[in-house]
Amino acid sequence: MTRAVPSVRVGRDAVVAAPSSGVLLGVNDAGPVALRLFRLLGTRVSVAGLIEAAQLLTVRAAAAGTPVQVMTARPHVWEPLVRFSSASRVVHDEQALQPHGGPSLLVDDRPGQRHSGGERVPWQCVVDVRGQWTADEVAGLGYSDLTVFGSVPVQQLSAVASVFALPPHEADPLAHVPPGSVALVRRGTVVPVTLNPSAAEYRVIEATRTQAAPPAWRG
Repeated sequence: MTRAVPSVRVGRDAVVAAPSSGVLLGVNDAGPVALRLFRLLGTRVSVAGLIEAAQLLTVRAAAAGTPVQVMTARPHVWEPLVRFSSASRVVHDEQALQPHGGPSLLVDDRPGQRHSGGERVPWQCVVDVRGQWTADEVAGLGYSDLTVFGSVPVQQLSAVASVFALPPHEADPLAHVPPGSVALVRRGTVVPVTLNPSAAEYRVIEATRTQAAPPAWRG
């Protein structure tokens, strides 16, 4: 069945901005920042230091109906985020994963274990969560399509700058990323983003926190 698509006439010289697409992460001075997570060749995103960024992507992807699977030894951090998604699940290891034919999100949150590094799967985005990371791991982060950094320890700035080919004026601010914000880093490029959870998203993510580790941002 084919339906007519309504149209809007604009002037010949008018400039119309293309609609944004992807999973919204936050905002910056240029407006909303959405990440194109699902691509034909597969996508790998590393989240280094601020787990709330990975949680926000997870809850938003699940809410949009995208199948989400989380490999983790700490299910309490993730289960509340996917509880109402019938297509999503939390598992302990790779053997329990289920294949998906379309766009899907795989979150690898296994502190102290070897993270997913196998072949890319079409339309699947792997989010590699590294809450605690060292300078020795920076080279591996460089193989991701995108790395999401919280504030980078000063002693690790030189390693980050080298791997991502960042000049000093781009690398130095990484040591001063404000709470509740992240830096999206690709080779030669840094984009600052402020996370923007809704009140409902903030509550569900806050529920995964322990009193010893309060959330880094406020809704």
